[in-house]
Amino acid sequence: MTEKDRDRLHETSAVAWSAATLGEANIIRGLLESGGIPAVIDDEIIVGVLDGMVTGNKGIRVVVPADRLSEARRLIEEAHEEGLGPLAEAGEEE
Repeated sequence: MTEKDRDRLHETSAVAWSAATLGEANIIRGLLESGGIPAVIDDEIIVGVLDGMVTGNKGIRVVVPADRLSEARRLIEEAHEEGLGPLAEAGEEE
C-alpha cells in the first residue's frame, strides 16, 4: 500500500477492530489484507514506540475503508468463530 493510499484510507476510514496489543493489530490487519480488504493500524509508528504501554481505552485501532466495514467485521467474526490463533482470545470489536 502506497503512502497516498494510506492517506486516502485515513480520510474515509472506519474502525474495524480495537486490539489490545500491536501484535494482535498486525494479525487482524494481515487477516483483512489477505481477504482483499485494505487495512492500516491507526498511528502505527506511535503505537510501535509505545508497544507494551497502556494505549488508552480505545485500544490499537485497525481501520478499513468505511464502505468495506461490514465485510471486514464479518471476516474477523468468521475467523474468531473458527478459533484461529490469537483471534480466539482477541479484544472486543467497536
